[in-house]
Amino acid sequence: MHHTALDPRVHHFPTGDRRRPDVPPDLAAALRSNRDAAEAFDRLTFSGRRELVDWIEAAGWTPYRRGRVKRVLLRLGARGHRRDRAAS
Repeated sequence: MHHTALDPRVHHFPTGDRRRPDVPPDLAAALRSNRDAAEAFDRLTFSGRRELVDWIEAAGWTPYRRGRVKRVLLRLGARGHRRDRAAS
């Protein structure tokens, strides 16, 4: 199914910046606490960042959401560590 810009299911960017998805406060706080994960998140494409943000925001129950934020942090942090080790 194709969604149009007037469709309420289409995400709108209130800041007007279409290259940076709005990062929810819980994910932003988690990224500030983990430099490797934050750097890995910044290296993702716009679509990759958007996909992670959408997945976290789709969790309706707070414990699920917290779990998703932790999983994203672990996966992104692990990518950063692998890259750092390979460069050494």
